[in-house]
Amino acid sequence: MAWVKEGSTTASGATDNLQIDTTSKKFNFAISHVIPDTGNISLQYRLDNDSGSNYAFRYNDNGGTDGTATSFDIGLFGVGINSTPIFGILYAVDIDGEEKLSIGFGVVQRTAGAGTAPQRRESVSKYNDGGSNTQATRFDAINYDTGDWGTNSNCMLMGTD
Repeated sequence: MAWVKEGSTTASGATDNLQIDTTSKKFNFAISHVIPDTGNISLQYRLDNDSGSNYAFRYNDNGGTDGTATSFDIGLFGVGINSTPIFGILYAVDIDGEEKLSIGFGVVQRTAGAGTAPQRRESVSKYNDGGSNTQATRFDAINYDTGDWGTNSNCMLMGTD
């Protein structure tokens, strides 16, 4: 099982979306680092540009009580809503004909310096396109908050069968 780089995209200016067109792979691994340009930012992942209510996830911030989101329209895994950098990792399985499952981890810088601990988020999520659940051919890292990501924000996707 060899991993291949499916793609990488880096922002050259303010943006809310980092898109990677991909060949279908059963196992996927995404790494993202997003930097605020303006306002509050967040990080979410979307398959095949589907903004329908086809996502559900369970998350935990800083070891607290679990939260859930069902019939959600934004995507897999979410972290952020802050005006500091975010680093996110997503592991996802994308088997043709089955719901897509993922595990995500993220960290938000919060206040700069060693005097303030970062925020962490752990999540599990699933995606059901409401029909055939075919393998994805497009992967997007998206900002669902009111600010913008800045120059050099990046997303990289690797996959294997």
